[in-house]
Amino acid sequence: MPINVWILVAAQALAMSTAPFIVFIGSIHGRLLAPSPEWATLPVGLVVVGTVLAIKPATWLMERLGRKPVMLLGTLAGVVSGLFGALAAWSASFPFLCAAAVVGGTGLAVVHQYRFAAMESVAPEMAGSAAARVLLGGLVAAWLGPEIALLGGGGQAEYPFMGDGLH
Repeated sequence: MPINVWILVAAQALAMSTAPFIVFIGSIHGRLLAPSPEWATLPVGLVVVGTVLAIKPATWLMERLGRKPVMLLGTLAGVVSGLFGALAAWSASFPFLCAAAVVGGTGLAVVHQYRFAAMESVAPEMAGSAAARVLLGGLVAAWLGPEIALLGGGGQAEYPFMGDGLH
């Protein structure tokens, strides 16, 4: 397999780790910040909403601009989502946590396209294997997301999930 397929595998693993990350801490953090307990799982649901709302625009943009610029835009959405999540923890803001979830979902909509980029970058007879390898990144993400969440879970009581869980 060409190196670009393995790069997409690694990118898939890192980017998709946001999904189990938000499932792992989204409800816990949501419960801490929500105005009432019934709203605690809203951030988890908003990841799906963000993904659904962004799938069509992402594919439309890829047709017009190409995959690389849109993938970079998806990466930017992931970074912005992380910053919103940190801001939510720092300011104890449930709306920022919800915004982080929606923006994170938009980034995931782009990540779901990585397998197609892998398929296009190899000979037709290798396309299935390339896509399968990229999708294996999702298995790594299922383990990696909660592990990353544990690393950040040590924070001070006033700023949960912003701490150094290494100590």
